[in-house]
Amino acid sequence: MSALPPDDRGLGPEAIEFLNLAMHELRSPLVTIRGYVEMIAQGRLGTISPQQKSRLRVVWRNSLAMDDIIDAMMEYARIEQDRFVLSRDAVPIGPLVRRATALLADAAEQSGVRLVEKIDVSDHVLVDADADRIRRVVRGLVDNAIKFTSTGEIVLRVVERDTDVEVSVTDTGCGIHPHELPRIFEPFFKGTDADGAALKGTGLGLAVAAHVVEAHGSTLRCDEHVGGCRFSFTLPLD
Repeated sequence: MSALPPDDRGLGPEAIEFLNLAMHELRSPLVTIRGYVEMIAQGRLGTISPQQKSRLRVVWRNSLAMDDIIDAMMEYARIEQDRFVLSRDAVPIGPLVRRATALLADAAEQSGVRLVEKIDVSDHVLVDADADRIRRVVRGLVDNAIKFTSTGEIVLRVVERDTDVEVSVTDTGCGIHPHELPRIFEPFFKGTDADGAALKGTGLGLAVAAHVVEAHGSTLRCDEHVGGCRFSFTLPLD
């Protein structure tokens, strides 16, 4: 699998190595934070109120968001160093997708939108995939949809076809400017919102997700539609 396409702000080998080391250092304290949050939420350090437990869910969800940023940067480093290798297995796609979005329904609700899961496959349907990487792709697509959708709903759909399974995320958000659409999978590219302001983020999430999907023999597609956009990809049935 080839490296990500070059970018005019591309990083040199030394910068890539520094990025890789820095992300490893950041992950260690994050694991500790998440461990203590889990202990407190389970009541192992004393009784907590429902309100406190709700706040801990916010901390947990944000720690996962930080973890996704670290993962994207580490994946980018692996790709640029030709060290990107899939670990594929027979994976039940329905449970995988549900786990990927387990904590995102609350985030959607807080943003004023509804997350709808339409998983039209049984839990026994298996795909040939790297479970951890596909889970991060799905979570990233849904999380992006939540960030850029202020009203309406986000639909996560899983459909079994003849030889594969299609996973799609459709939102009713601000959409993507047509002139930016060809560049959204470029590393470090960040588009603009409806007011022309630059979007936040590292600009690596979609680039890495597209590479992961391509490594599975598919293509991450983005189709604009009225009042939002639709991201989709397929995975081969096992």
